[in-house]
Amino acid sequence: MSLRWRSEIEREAAAAYRALTHLLRELSMIEESAIPAAEQNLALSERLLASGASDVFRVLLARNDLYTQREHRIDLMRRAWRAYAELDHAVGGLNQ
Repeated sequence: MSLRWRSEIEREAAAAYRALTHLLRELSMIEESAIPAAEQNLALSERLLASGASDVFRVLLARNDLYTQREHRIDLMRRAWRAYAELDHAVGGLNQ
């Protein structure tokens, strides 16, 4: 393998690895912080509605925020799997 190709492969692998680690960190933050906070906010909004201290609009906003966070998590998972596939391709197969 020529030095030029080897260098290109190393650059591709490094870029894919950086992308994957960045996405996994972001996914971890969403799963550990953003989604639980949105779930707590929804539960609080529902309790406030049940007690008459709030209106349904706040519950709908909280529910929308939770769904948005979950949608973002799914998008991050999709992007992380793609980055993994690119890394796998760059290094010639991680699972071989």
